[in-house]
Amino acid sequence: METRLIQYMRKTSAELWRNWQARSRLGALSLASVLVGFTVGNLLSTMLGENRWSGSMILAIVIGIEAFNALLRGGAAKNLRPSPFLQLAQYFKTGILFGLFVDAFKVGS
Repeated sequence: METRLIQYMRKTSAELWRNWQARSRLGALSLASVLVGFTVGNLLSTMLGENRWSGSMILAIVIGIEAFNALLRGGAAKNLRPSPFLQLAQYFKTGILFGLFVDAFKVGS
């Protein structure tokens, strides 16, 4: 006879194992995607820093990324797993935002 605790532990461990397997397949690509996004973010902030519209352009980039996140996470698609391409796109967006964030600290110092 299994208790509810044992059933819950088996269910949770199976779910964690499935998540681990899905993440391990995209491990190297996700790291590369974050690094490419970081490079793009640094290049964007360097190129945009040369004109007077740099703050507005970076704000537009951040708002665009957040709008994409809202579309991706909102609505009926909350319970669906994103495709591997969308997961890599999310890592790329994270890299861009991290690159802009690091460059903001370089400008401030």
